[in-house]
Amino acid sequence: MHLARKNISLIAFVIFVILAQARSAFCQKYTAEFLNIGVGARALAMGGSFVAIANDASAVYWNPAGLAQLNSRQVSLMHSSQFSDLLQANFINFVAPLGSGGALGASYFRVGVDDIPIATKLDENNRPIIEKYIQDVEHALFLSFANRVSEKFYLGGNLKTVYQDLSMHHAMGFGFDIGALYQFNSKLSVGLCAQDVSGTFLFWDTGSREIKYPTLTAGLAYRLRLPHLPGIARLAISQVTRFEGKNSENLYSFGNIAGAEL
Repeated sequence: MHLARKNISLIAFVIFVILAQARSAFCQKYTAEFLNIGVGARALAMGGSFVAIANDASAVYWNPAGLAQLNSRQVSLMHSSQFSDLLQANFINFVAPLGSGGALGASYFRVGVDDIPIATKLDENNRPIIEKYIQDVEHALFLSFANRVSEKFYLGGNLKTVYQDLSMHHAMGFGFDIGALYQFNSKLSVGLCAQDVSGTFLFWDTGSREIKYPTLTAGLAYRLRLPHLPGIARLAISQVTRFEGKNSENLYSFGNIAGAEL
């Protein structure tokens, strides 16, 4: 009972910190926006409704508490090209379960836009004269940990470093995430993940400072067998609330129908 009260107090504290940050969130909506792209083909195919599932290596992004569900070491890789190949995203991570019911993980996330033309003058036909090309490269390093608190309850978190390099200037910042996962039974689970809990601050070499405000994601997942069809279906639903002036998002998705997950 004492342990349960302690866990509830921890979650309540996290929510309080997020709401306190939200009151001052009136600008800098897109600081470290690359962290919102998402990782993992399976999770992205479900529309990002993965916070209450989080049972593979991509849990480091969606809900680090889910890492405590893993029974073996996992390595995941992802590459994606977006906006007609203008943006290149790469993700790699390694997760290892611990004998005590916990897990540790390390992840690297890189997003880059190359060959951005810079022009400050026009020619005689009023066309821009390209003087040089620059690149915008953004990096994030996650160190993740998770622990099985009880048979049904898991807690986890990320410590992360963000580094952005734009032309001749760069910025570095630090932040952390915290997640919780509770399995009511073999079919129903609920997840909660708070990203950038206290705000992830980025400090530029120009002396300016930016902050990535918190994001709170809550979700449910239900696992069932479909009649006359092989395999297991999983229904997931999540609510994503971003505390920097952008609207909240509702994500509904059906995943792994007709034997895609056994």
